[in-house]
Formats: sequence, C-alpha cells, structure tokens
Amino acid sequence: MKPTKLSFTILTVAGLALLSACGDEVTNVTETSGIAKVDNFKSLSECKEDNVGSLAYASDSAKVFTCTEAGWVAINGINGKDGENGKDGEDGKDGENGKDGAKGAKGSSGKDGISCSVKALASGDGYKVICDGDSIGVLLNGADGKQGTPGKQGDKGDPGTDGEDCYLTDNHDGTVTVTCDTTTTTLYKAMCGTTPYDPATGTCDQTTVQPSTPGAYDCDGTELWCKDESPNFRVQTGLENNTNTSGYWQTYTDTVDGGKSEFEWPTELGNEFDANAFDPVVEYCQGLCGTVHLDLGEAERIVSPYAGVYFNIVGETSDTDPTPDTADVSEWGGICITYISTVSAKLVMGLDEETTNAVNDDVPVKALPKSIAGTDVCAEWSDFRQSGWGRGEKITGTEAATKLVSLKFEISGTNGTSAEFNIIRLTKYSDAN
Repeated sequence: MKPTKLSFTILTVAGLALLSACGDEVTNVTETSGIAKVDNFKSLSECKEDNVGSLAYASDSAKVFTCTEAGWVAINGINGKDGENGKDGEDGKDGENGKDGAKGAKGSSGKDGISCSVKALASGDGYKVICDGDSIGVLLNGADGKQGTPGKQGDKGDPGTDGEDCYLTDNHDGTVTVTCDTTTTTLYKAMCGTTPYDPATGTCDQTTVQPSTPGAYDCDGTELWCKDESPNFRVQTGLENNTNTSGYWQTYTDTVDGGKSEFEWPTELGNEFDANAFDPVVEYCQGLCGTVHLDLGEAERIVSPYAGVYFNIVGETSDTDPTPDTADVSEWGGICITYISTVSAKLVMGLDEETTNAVNDDVPVKALPKSIAGTDVCAEWSDFRQSGWGRGEKITGTEAATKLVSLKFEISGTNGTSAEFNIIRLTKYSDAN
C-alpha cells in the first residue's frame, strides 16, 4: 500500500547525520516536506527512484525510515551527550503506623494426655507400666552396686545421760501402765483373734487391736461418735434428712478396681433389721474395730490395695433414690479423731460423683500416723489436700467441705499386709478446740 501523509510538515533538515539500523553507515537526508505514517514496516510502499528521500514512520517499531537507492533504511540521530544528574530530592516524611489487626480466634483445646500407672511384678524384679489399660513396658530394678569401702570410725561421743528406770504394771483390765520415774502412761493390750485378752492367763496367740475399755474415753455428748457404756451405733452428724440413713457405718474395698482386699470382724454382724449392721461389732469393740487384709489381686489400675469404712453426712436423697446428698459442713471447722491402727491410715473427704470425676478421683485427704495406744488427731478442713497424682481439676479441703457427701477412714499399703484398727471417737474441730 501507499504510505499516508501526516497532516503536518516538518522543517527542512540540512546536513543531519543519520545512522542506519543495519550498521554505522551514515545516511544524509537533504530535504523532505513531509513524513508518512504506517502501522508496520511491511506496509511501506515500494521504494523507487521517484520517491527517494521520502520519510515514513512505522508505529510497530517506533522508527523512521527513508527511501534510498538501497531501499528503505531506518535512520537514527547521533546520540547526544548525557545530561548532568539532577540533585536528589528531599526524603519524604514517614507515614503513620497502621492499626493492629484484630485478634485471631482461640485455637481448639489439645487432646487429653494418657493416664499411666505402674504395677509391681510378681517376681519382685520391677514394675509393669500400664497406660490406658495397655502394658507399654517394664521397669526393672537396677543391679546392686559394689559395696563401698568402709569409712573410718568416728570419734567416740560423749557419754549419754542416764535413762529413766521404767517398769510395767498389769492392771488386769486389758491395760498396762508404764511408769518412768514419776511419769505414767496407760497402754491397751492386744486381743487374741476374736477372743479378748484374758488377764487371768496373760497369753495371746496372735496380736490384734484391743477393744476399748467401757468408760475409758470421756464422752460428754458433744461428739459425733463416741461409744460409751450406753448404745450409740450411728455417727450423730445432726444433718440427717427424712430418710433416716445418715451416720451408719459402711465399707468399701478395691474390688471395684480388680483388687481382693477384705475385712475380718471380731464378731458376727447383723441385728433384727439388717444382717450387715455393725451393732454387735461396735458393742464388742466400744468403737468400730476390725482387721483389713490387703490383696491387690489382678488389679491393674492401682498400685496399692486399699479398704475403708465410711458414713454419709446427710444420707440417701430419698426413699427411691439411694444417691447420697451433699452437705456444707464448713461450720465444723474440721474433724478430730481418736483411733488405733497398726499401720498408717488416712481420712478421705467423700464427694459427689460429678466432682469426684472432675478431680479424677484425687479428692482431699489427711494422713494419719500408725497408732497403737489411741492417738488423737485434729485437722482443720484446710489441712486436707489432694495427693497431686490426678490430672483433673484442683480442689481444696475448704472447698470440699461445702459439698461433703461422706467421711472415710481408709487403709492402704503393701500387697499382702494385714492391719488392725479401731475408730473410737469423732468430734467436730469447732467443739474440740
């Protein structure tokens, strides 16, 4: 096609040195009166003798071409000198800090960890580790190290002061008086099996806890439990409901966890209303006494066997609902107990099922030391604490006292152990102090 003329006229360019796009050859263009514009190089008209010197601008390459005897040739002006660098502009002011973005949503809770326990191997060589009911390994006892070199004998100590002369006096009433200088202490003898100690012969075939002597402990009527010469077979909580089920002694053992622990009573149980009533035992022991035989059996969820006795504070919810009610016993301040036990024991705060599950069975307890002579222990509710092995919620003894279901006397220990006990007296802490 023929190039189209632009609507403007360029001035005569004289002596302008133009470079060819094909090399460094300079093409001199003398004069032209106009420049054509085409879309691309291919649209240029044929370069002939009659239009030599014509100029045309190709839009696709943004170049100017001139018609020469050699054809259309791109022309370029000679490069000008670089201009001087301009001065740097002033730094702009810092922009304002953007506002904090909105807080992200709380992540989901992590999964509960696995509960683990250990069980002693029958061989005595170590322990089996059990997590979520499955055995995951065994921890074996390490070998005994070599005996160390005996140390040098220390300097001889100063002679000790002379001890007091002590002697025993048999009172022939089941008690023995220990006299040391001017100090006397009364101890209770043992009984033989289920037969009380015979002062006439002074012999025993096996040792068990001696029943309390009637009148040996002063019951003034303010106690929750104190078996004096008059019958009193229930703990007098003062909070019983109309079901008449509070304060009766009951038992529990580790059989719910697969254990085989059991009780042995010094006399047969039962009265005219209930074949399992403890009235004969209470009358016989002047308290609540018996023997616990600890047997772990096939239990895998627990490490130590256990058994205990307890009483409900309020009693059953109704005649048709045996679930025990809760009570706020904060005003008691705590509890005082007089007891005998051939091994250490503990008082346990019994709570409702929902709270017990929430704390993962780690309810507040108070440790009781071994006692043969009838020890008195007083504990405020704040003295009851969780053992710390549970992974559930935390609860203090003071908090537990606001929703107490029962109070328990529990014995636990080494598999195969037999232990004797006698619960003689229970008193509110506020009445005893």
